[in-house]
Amino acid sequence: MVKICLPRAGEGREQEIFVGVNGVGYRIRKGTEVQVPEAVAEVLRHSEMADRANEAFLTASEAKF
Repeated sequence: MVKICLPRAGEGREQEIFVGVNGVGYRIRKGTEVQVPEAVAEVLRHSEMADRANEAFLTASEAKF
């Protein structure tokens, strides 16, 4: 198990995130420190990496126009 704390979402945005790993679902409240299995933390890290890659791609695409 590892401790994580997801950044709190802005007002009017979803305050929880759902992560499914090997058929088990986890609802994680943003802004609250929780302990989750390492596999859940890994899924969240990969999601963040994908978000950053997507942002970089969009920024590069916009610069071409």
